Amino acid sequence: MQFYSSASPSQKFSRLNDFSKYNKTIYDVILHLSGKLPPGIHSSQSLPVDYTERVIQLHFQHSSLLDFLNAQGACISHVLPEFLLEPEDYKKWLEITEKPSIVIEMTRFEAWSKGAWTDVFLQIYKVLVLSRVVPHCSSNLPPIHVQNSPKVNPCFVSSNIYSSSERILLNWMNTNYENARHIIWKNCPNGEQFFSLNKLLLIVV
Repeated sequence: MQFYSSASPSQKFSRLNDFSKYNKTIYDVILHLSGKLPPGIHSSQSLPVDYTERVIQLHFQHSSLLDFLNAQGACISHVLPEFLLEPEDYKKWLEITEKPSIVIEMTRFEAWSKGAWTDVFLQIYKVLVLSRVVPHCSSNLPPIHVQNSPKVNPCFVSSNIYSSSERILLNWMNTNYENARHIIWKNCPNGEQFFSLNKLLLIVV
């Protein structure tokens, strides 16, 4: 079925422009969050028509994205650029690569690629969004009720796993948890604490 429109060329062009603002890529996300694009990537960049050249270009773009995120402190050394390709593009990449470092069976590639993209998105959030969390004066934090509570290290200073922004959020979560659980689980048998978790989350949020 075909649809015909009596709209003028200028109106059609305007509609195309309206659609293009919703047709965003991962690089638009990076530009929005950081104010810059990975090296070698341009916002108006198009892919080659030739299939082999297109796969090579996509691999380069993914490689540039990973290098950019690594430079921001992301933990994605386990993600290779080819893991971010579509399955058919990955098959083509294996054909044009002499000695691929890792070869994934095609029956497993889709799940593998989804996991890789999930890690990339989580690290984007970590280094470009979570990193904006800054500490406030510790005197503004409510006191933790430590009576009958497990010992909590509110600053997580002894850990080399978390960034300063993550430690701030963990501190906030522990503070609210330790205070709220005395309200929710007061005189509550241990076996019933699990069923009160939703109420606790509502108070914390």
